[in-house]
Amino acid sequence: MSYNYVRIDNAMRRILWIILAWGLCMINIQAQSLTNALVNHYTTQNGLPNNIVNCSLQTRDGFVWLGTWYGLTRFDGKQFRTYTSAFSLNSDPSPRKVETLVEDGNGNIWIKTLDWKLSVLFCATARFKDVFDELKPVTRNLQVIKIQPDGLGYKVSGRGELHLSVLVETMRREGYELEAGRPEVVYREIDGVKCEPIESLTVEVAPEFVGAVSQELGVRKAELKSQELTATGTTRFVYEIST
Repeated sequence: MSYNYVRIDNAMRRILWIILAWGLCMINIQAQSLTNALVNHYTTQNGLPNNIVNCSLQTRDGFVWLGTWYGLTRFDGKQFRTYTSAFSLNSDPSPRKVETLVEDGNGNIWIKTLDWKLSVLFCATARFKDVFDELKPVTRNLQVIKIQPDGLGYKVSGRGELHLSVLVETMRREGYELEAGRPEVVYREIDGVKCEPIESLTVEVAPEFVGAVSQELGVRKAELKSQELTATGTTRFVYEIST
């Protein structure tokens, strides 16, 4: 019985030596792979627009985009291509002070700058487009109150949810990809009192719908100002209701 135990111990020793040798080989292979890794330091002498890089993005085609203080640049692994000036005649000026880069579903690069400007680079034509400037003529026809920077995007003030939804749909049809947050009421303080926007609502309904309309507007805390019966048999209500 003792001889059998010795044989088992010798077999286990052989297995342990094999595992140890295999582990040393793997460590050696990994060390060699790390030794062959290339780490380069790039500056303006290598083609960077500026030595201060604020952000980076690797797109689906494999290029690495860098946002610098003096503009945008693309790196293919060997050399840089700067986008500090427009390549197309109908292009807007190239953005500076790049802070954030995002790639959309069409392969275009969206650029946010430190001074709260938003632009998009159409990579196929190397053309820049100022989204904020494009938003102004669109909103002018919709009578938007104001547009102001807010974090990573813009805060747009309008006349109710329907008004803002028309703006979002108009931009979507223009080809923009955007994300809209939950709408919030714009409050103002008048003579020390917190106030919200109020509009006049006129509703004309058939007699069988008077109860349903009154109940729904009551939930919205609308205040009835007048009620009259028209010549056609319908009832006309005039309410004051918050936007």
